Amino acid sequence: MRLLKRIKLNNIFPYYALILLVPFVLILTILQVYSIHREIVHKREAYQTAAEDISHSVQSSASDILVHLRAATYSNEFIYMCNSSDKDVVDRNARQLLNNCYPDIFTNQEIMAIFLRNARCDYLLHSFRSFEMIYLKQKIEEVVLSFSDGTDFFCTPKEINGSTYYFYSIADHYGSIAVMVDPTKNASFQDYVSIYEDTAHFSFFTHPPTDSGTLCLDIDSVGLYLHYSFESLYSLPPAQISFLIISLLLLLSIAFFLSSLSRLISKPLRLISDAMEVITEGNFEHRIPEIQSIDDIRAYANGINLMLDAIQQYKEDEFKSRLDAMQAQLQYLQLQIRPHFYLNCLKNMNSLIDLKEYEKAQTLIYALSNYLSHAFSDIRKFITVREELEAVQDYVNLCNSLSYNIDLGFKLAGQSPHMNCLPMSLLTFVENSIKHTKTSINLSIHITVETFTAPDNIEFLKYTLRDSGGGFPDSVLQSQYNIDPSKPVYLRDHIGINNVRYRLYLTFGSQASLTLRNEGQDAIVEIITPCEQNTKRSFYEHIDCR
Repeated sequence: MRLLKRIKLNNIFPYYALILLVPFVLILTILQVYSIHREIVHKREAYQTAAEDISHSVQSSASDILVHLRAATYSNEFIYMCNSSDKDVVDRNARQLLNNCYPDIFTNQEIMAIFLRNARCDYLLHSFRSFEMIYLKQKIEEVVLSFSDGTDFFCTPKEINGSTYYFYSIADHYGSIAVMVDPTKNASFQDYVSIYEDTAHFSFFTHPPTDSGTLCLDIDSVGLYLHYSFESLYSLPPAQISFLIISLLLLLSIAFFLSSLSRLISKPLRLISDAMEVITEGNFEHRIPEIQSIDDIRAYANGINLMLDAIQQYKEDEFKSRLDAMQAQLQYLQLQIRPHFYLNCLKNMNSLIDLKEYEKAQTLIYALSNYLSHAFSDIRKFITVREELEAVQDYVNLCNSLSYNIDLGFKLAGQSPHMNCLPMSLLTFVENSIKHTKTSINLSIHITVETFTAPDNIEFLKYTLRDSGGGFPDSVLQSQYNIDPSKPVYLRDHIGINNVRYRLYLTFGSQASLTLRNEGQDAIVEIITPCEQNTKRSFYEHIDCR
């Protein structure tokens, strides 16, 4: 009882399945395994009987072949052929002997060839049953010629081109008669091969099997081993089929009943439990899916969803009010970057007009117009790297029209010109480079934009700005080390640097970084942001409105 109290509602179906179905399936499996075992034993005995019949038939046939072979050795032609050293005499008697014994010996379908040999005359006469055997003539002759001279009688098994044969040979003095026998032509062998064509395999070899799954019989009279193996195919008898069908129907009915209970009670409660776990982890946008169950459970799930909707609406209203306040602060930070440059341009235009350099003043006005078009664009939208660099070029053109000598260079890799860029991010540092240069009006600025892949397979965009203006003062570098990018900084100096750093954090979070350093007399600015194009990223999505 204590164990039942610990069972959760969403686990009722698995426990019912375990208690009711597992024992039933276990008993059914044991009965089925026993039936299969008995069927395999029966088949093994049947194949064993077949193998013994084949073995007896092969031995009986071998005895008949030996009787006919000995009868041929009693003839005068065989005696003359064996004792003569005249090749013509040997040939004449051999051919006569072959004609005489051919009808008796070749009546046995297992005999494939007859060989008559006189070793003294180096003479060999043969006759093959079928045309196909002629292709093996050379290999067969090598076997026959390897037989020892003077041996009265012997039987030799041989494997030729993957097939197994045995040879009977009887010798007298210089001559011998031999037959080549194919045991697979045995009538009993062929009958059983035809009967068990799909379920068993029989074959002859000169050696025992090396595979533990293959059985064999030793036919010692001819020196062969009969290998046989079989597949454990199993077919159910009608009574067992009926029993199995009834059992399966019973299992299906029990499973259907448990499934119905699960669908009405267990599954809805499990959906509610899973949804509450997700909501507890902080995902208040998650909702319990629509449940088709009894009225009480459905009302319980709908009540939870309505409560979550009310909480979500309250949070959205609160967040919107805080976001409006933060957006006003961001607008102020963006505008802090611009005013001192506008004042410088107006002062420079006034100086050109006083000096009556109207063409330069006109050029300055056009360049300033392009620059202002970029500067007053919507700060809540991304621009491309190309657009930001065009604004940089307009700004440098403005400065060069004011008697500066600025050498501006770009190096862009791959598809970087089309990637997203935070407005005014590069332009702010180009302006600072020109404003704070220590090398009078001659200045070299080089901007490199490239992509790289981090170890976690996230692709980033890297901006490197190098100028020859003498480098950052040590105080500036030191002050940047202790700044928290997640918080706005209100300083009198370096407004542009701190605002760009803060805007980078508000947009990309910890994925973005801003680094300042010196290399010799060169000041280097490095900005790293995620490499994105036409992104759906929410602008300033890392604002903390708490």
